[in-house]
Amino acid sequence: MSAASLYPVRPEVAATTLTDEATYKAMYQQSVVNPEGFWREQGKRIDWIKPYTKVKR
Repeated sequence: MSAASLYPVRPEVAATTLTDEATYKAMYQQSVVNPEGFWREQGKRIDWIKPYTKVKR
C-alpha cells in the first residue's frame, strides 16, 4: 500500500473505536500466524441462524 492511499483518522472517529493500534496489530498477527483459530474465535462473536461447521476451506 502506498502512502498516497493512506488517510488520517479524524480524532472524533478514533475516540469511538473499540480497539487501539497495538490491539489491531496483535489481532492481525494472530490472523496471519493461525488464521483458522483466529476466525474460529471471531466467528463466536456473531449470532448465526445455523452454526458454521467449517472455519476455512
